[in-house]
Amino acid sequence: MDMSEFFPDLPQVPSIDKAGWIIKYETAKRIVWSKLVEKRRWPSDAGIKVHVGRIHYSQPAWSDGFMLEAAEVPTPIKKLKGYWESLDEKIKDYNHLLPDIPPGSPEVKPLATIVGDKHHPDVVYLSDSTDERHEICVQKKYADYFVIRYPGLRFIMVGPTTSLVVQHKREIVGLIMPIKVDQDILERARHVVEETVEPVEPPPPLVKPPPEKPTIDAIANAEAKYSATTLRDMARKAGINPYGDKRYLIKQLIKAGELK
Repeated sequence: MDMSEFFPDLPQVPSIDKAGWIIKYETAKRIVWSKLVEKRRWPSDAGIKVHVGRIHYSQPAWSDGFMLEAAEVPTPIKKLKGYWESLDEKIKDYNHLLPDIPPGSPEVKPLATIVGDKHHPDVVYLSDSTDERHEICVQKKYADYFVIRYPGLRFIMVGPTTSLVVQHKREIVGLIMPIKVDQDILERARHVVEETVEPVEPPPPLVKPPPEKPTIDAIANAEAKYSATTLRDMARKAGINPYGDKRYLIKQLIKAGELK
């Protein structure tokens, strides 16, 4: 279920068939209220039109047809020139718009911005960066709105054509309609994400320190302390060739750490 079916009188957001450029996503510094809800120019819906209703059976909610928030209409929007609310026979029930969230539905994050032009809005590419099936695009102004309004939120993707779920403190606080983006632009967005992710440097390889070089004093002390028979026995136990004179055996045992 998406909001275009619930509000068939509103136009579809056009698909993006080209993009000026694609950049790393950054949240807007503030909400531009005058652009959050587009001013409609056709006679039947002229002005800034919003739909009001209820969600979670009792909580107020509002929608512009492309996003829905489980809250009262923000005061800055009500103060905009041309604002008006749709008048219906009864308050709309938005509960049927809430999608079922299957177990394991991925949390996606806004990673790249597909910059639009005068005919196309800026769009955010969201993904969990693990599976190409776990990617979705929405209008940037809506993603920014919820990120600013609900610090610590989670975007949950149910499906590529199902409304993106906005969760905050385990409650659904919003829905955003997905927007279709051409496959070649999706591919470019993936590349931008890959390029902006800093590679993790592998830890330096463990280098075994070189064995200590036997000193003359150590060799002399071992010669005085151990007999040839004892040194050969020690060599056998350490897996060292037991054949050779005392000085050879001592040097090999010191290198192996058996003597100091």
